[in-house]
Amino acid sequence: MLIFETNPIEKLRNLSPDKLSGKKSHLKFAPSGRIRADYTPEPSGARKSAVMILICPDNSGGYTFPLIQRSKDKSAHSEQISLPGGKYELYDKDLFDTALRETYEEIGVETADVNLITQLSTLYIPVSNFSVFPFVGFCPETPEFRPSGNEVSTLFHIPLAELLNFRKETKSVNTIYGTIDAPFMCFEHLELWGATAMILQEFSDILRTSI
Repeated sequence: MLIFETNPIEKLRNLSPDKLSGKKSHLKFAPSGRIRADYTPEPSGARKSAVMILICPDNSGGYTFPLIQRSKDKSAHSEQISLPGGKYELYDKDLFDTALRETYEEIGVETADVNLITQLSTLYIPVSNFSVFPFVGFCPETPEFRPSGNEVSTLFHIPLAELLNFRKETKSVNTIYGTIDAPFMCFEHLELWGATAMILQEFSDILRTSI
């Protein structure tokens, strides 16, 4: 089992943008028909959104990050497990501000408690026409989580080290557009696919350079 031998937070603080793996990482978890070798380009009319990988200390001296299961609604991402986040609004100062605001609205973490560590590669999602901007934040102390009853059905805390040791499986998924085959990122009690898995694959590849 892979473990961290150095502090991953300090490694992430010093991450250079040219060290991001972007497309190479994303393609490892691209569902069938989602992205091929030509890599779906971002159209000029794509909407912008931001998500947060929020690293928090745990009681054992390690780190965790939260994932949410979205509440059931009529959206394309209803009931999916994802990172906290949402669409950019005109009153947001920038996209990191979007990620902070959505993290507060969805899981109740105060924006003042979150420090920006780095930004990962942007990912375009054709099904919802969103360009997603992933950010990595850090809470020096474990925050008080207050999940939104309207937006979040379940809050999960994933040990950061599990991103070094997940299993990869391919499964059929029923979507609003029909059944597709998709790679899944499998943890002990949780399975992820789609954009969330693609973003976390890049993050996993970065963390592996910190071992």
